[in-house]
Amino acid sequence: MSTHRSASFAHAENTAHHWLATISDHLGTHDPHLTYRCTRAWMHAVRDHLSVDTTANLAAQLPELLRGVFYEGWDPSRVPSKQDATGFVTEFVLSARVSTAQAADTLAAVTTALRSLLAPGTLNRALAQLPKGIRLLVDSAPEPRRQPPKAPGLQERVERLENDVRALAEAIRLLARGVDATIVPLEPVGEDGMVQSTRQARQALLAIGRPAPVAETVPAQGGAR
Repeated sequence: MSTHRSASFAHAENTAHHWLATISDHLGTHDPHLTYRCTRAWMHAVRDHLSVDTTANLAAQLPELLRGVFYEGWDPSRVPSKQDATGFVTEFVLSARVSTAQAADTLAAVTTALRSLLAPGTLNRALAQLPKGIRLLVDSAPEPRRQPPKAPGLQERVERLENDVRALAEAIRLLARGVDATIVPLEPVGEDGMVQSTRQARQALLAIGRPAPVAETVPAQGGAR
């Protein structure tokens, strides 16, 4: 075996160990055999209630070694299963070798662990295909929906308004300075004096999302004064 292949296998093995360690933490056990049995039982029980496309999409997100476990014994011609919640629990209990009383907590723990490992939304899309009774058994704590951003409070709106007023006042001051320097210059003013003031005023207005009221133009050379 080449060094490259050995490194690739080692990486796949490490990734699978990381996933199983995470599932162990959620199950509250240090028994690797129990963790493996529960993970395998969860994968097979859930997998058989999914469509072929959803099964493939979920499998693609799994580590290479766990993907093999996931597909073990899968018969695409017999899915999705018509099994009810009672049959689902019975199958899981026999495969995981846990008691019926432990089934719901064990299923939920594996689900929570996998949700933390899979890309956001991946597990939700798969579990949405499960019959309601089975979905409630497997996912007692579904992924929370993203809350819409809250509207700014009164204090925040007041602060924004004060900032806008200050920006407008600064823009007006800049424009007034440019006009004064052009009409009644206190000292020689170059042709770009008004343009510079206009540009600064524009920048101040853009800071609060308002269009500049004065076009940025350059006086024509040699034109009428």
